Amino acid sequence: MNDPVIDEVHRVRKVIAAEFGPDLNGIVEHYAKLEFRFKRKPILPTDRRTKLCGEVTDQPLSGEGSSAAIR
Repeated sequence: MNDPVIDEVHRVRKVIAAEFGPDLNGIVEHYAKLEFRFKRKPILPTDRRTKLCGEVTDQPLSGEGSSAAIR
């Protein structure tokens, strides 16, 4: 099965592996720089909210068009 997202991940991993070879320190530095560059709060399991089907309704919101709203 072909999945374009998985294929892209594999392509990027191959590029990074070709750039650093067996240099694990270089790979770790590379990812540390990316983490610093794209610094974001990690999404923790406790941050996720699951919606039950009964909690979501498609009703017009005040001043807006029809959109899913959580009650």
